[in-house]
Amino acid sequence: MTRRIAAPCRHCGRVYAANEPILGYVWCKRCVKQCLVRWPCITCTKTYLALPAEPHGECTGCRSIGRWRHKPCARCQRIIQTRGQVFPDGRISCGSCADYFRPLRRCFYCGQENARLSRDRIRGVDEPACARCLYREGKTRLCAGCRRPRSIAGERDGRGYCKRCLPSGAPPLEPCRDCHQLRPIHGAGRCEDCAWIKIHERLMANLLPTIASLWARELLREYHQMVTNQLSHGNLSRSLRKHAIFFAHIAEHFVSRDELSGVQIVRRLGHEFAAHHASAMSFLTVAGYIHTHEDPDYELEWHLSRIQALTQAVPAWGTAVLGRFLDRMLRRRDRISDRKVRRRIPMRPKSIESAMRCAADLITFANKQGASSVHELNQDMLELYVGEVFYRRFGIRAFVRHLRKYERTFGKLKVPDVKQHFHLKYVLTESKRTELLATFDTPFETQRDLRWAPVALFALIYLQPPFRSVAMRTSQVRDDGETIQIRFAASWLDLDPITAAALRRWMEAYRMHSRFHEFDDNPWLFPGRHAGNHIRALTFNPWLRDYGVSTRQLVQTAIVSWVRRGVKNPRVLVDAFGLSKVTAATYCEQLAMNSTEESRYAFGKRR
Repeated sequence: MTRRIAAPCRHCGRVYAANEPILGYVWCKRCVKQCLVRWPCITCTKTYLALPAEPHGECTGCRSIGRWRHKPCARCQRIIQTRGQVFPDGRISCGSCADYFRPLRRCFYCGQENARLSRDRIRGVDEPACARCLYREGKTRLCAGCRRPRSIAGERDGRGYCKRCLPSGAPPLEPCRDCHQLRPIHGAGRCEDCAWIKIHERLMANLLPTIASLWARELLREYHQMVTNQLSHGNLSRSLRKHAIFFAHIAEHFVSRDELSGVQIVRRLGHEFAAHHASAMSFLTVAGYIHTHEDPDYELEWHLSRIQALTQAVPAWGTAVLGRFLDRMLRRRDRISDRKVRRRIPMRPKSIESAMRCAADLITFANKQGASSVHELNQDMLELYVGEVFYRRFGIRAFVRHLRKYERTFGKLKVPDVKQHFHLKYVLTESKRTELLATFDTPFETQRDLRWAPVALFALIYLQPPFRSVAMRTSQVRDDGETIQIRFAASWLDLDPITAAALRRWMEAYRMHSRFHEFDDNPWLFPGRHAGNHIRALTFNPWLRDYGVSTRQLVQTAIVSWVRRGVKNPRVLVDAFGLSKVTAATYCEQLAMNSTEESRYAFGKRR
């Protein structure tokens, strides 16, 4: 309970009981209106109380956010932009690592220790509970009449209703104060449609003055109109306030809308700003003001911005080396002018970022080992760096070639070769596989679960890693109402009933939640936050981790299942699922020794 203090008002001197001081003093209600003004926050556009002589600044919430924003996380060392937290001992954590700093507490209902415990007294959960027990013990359900989370007062025909909807089985009808029609009242005497219109009129009246340029205000109006056309109801207040900041920054860095381009937005405002305002960037793409879809210059600028952020923590002596390495890769990429008739594949921007990231990590590692210049890099440091993580030897090769050819080191560097033996330690048992199939066949409710369930089934049954599944197009799917056919590689396959049902649920959910474009106009089966692009597979592993398995386990289990169930020719795995020739032949030879000669005949000698 908030403690009320009694103190004299700073302006009139009357004793006033207030919950908390304002600007360090106690004010009565009359003096608050007379002496204080409300300024819009320059960061979030929310209004806050201030003295008239004070310049426009940030509200209390944004000032508290400043304690952790643009600072490194104590665990992963990433620069925090959103969802940061400062703990009592002074350590700063990002949202992903916050659980590692919280003390473990015991759930009241299941007794297991968990870092995230919460109460929900409205739903009847009065004791600290984990997320699973909070969902199981909560008594609040959706009312069958008004479709809102309410305490169920009774049932009619087996369906629960709240107190207002129970007598008639539907929300009571009252005359709306604006349209004067008998409709269910949403709030303040207005129906849902009139309340929606009134809320957005007030919201736009508050947001438009925060943008300096008239052309940027017009962009905000177009964005608001496009969003409200697709989402007729819902809570858009927070997202509109968030993206009003986007158009305010656009107005500061650009003169007119004709100057806008995806490359310039990323170059002047950074990739993190563009990612944070993905919905507004999608609006600019769909409206034709910028071009981001399949634009190599935009993708390159995006990764260059990421490279600039990751090289800030590199020691001073390694900055020049990384600059020369980056210039060489960019020049090598620009040598291919006509990419339609190229003889070799140009270096992808993602590959450039991966090479730069590994090079920055090697320089940072060598600096901890005592190196003070690039000349002191030696083979021992390289082997220690590669030995910590097996996959580093793939990303560091380009930088090692650059050091050997263009930089002077005391010794010739060489990435050590590590022989990887074939093993089946990641194959799941048949009982675990059956359990996962039943789990992913569940009709999930959230859009996140509906999206990742078919991706998980593609990996568990059809050998598809997530980075290939998320890049699938709608043209690779045929649905005649009875069966669904899909093409992973060269052949069309009939989907099994479990995967077909999960894919249909996702496609229906996507039709309902699509933004700025219709379902049939989007080329991707799993669209991303930016219009015209597919979703990234980075968030699939954290989602799959809740089920106690990894992507490698799913894919290897699928390969072994197909080979053991009669696929003896590796050509079938290649044509049907897009598996590489070497991998297909290796599994067929290891799991079906009688097909060794057939494998060599189909693929030729691999050694």
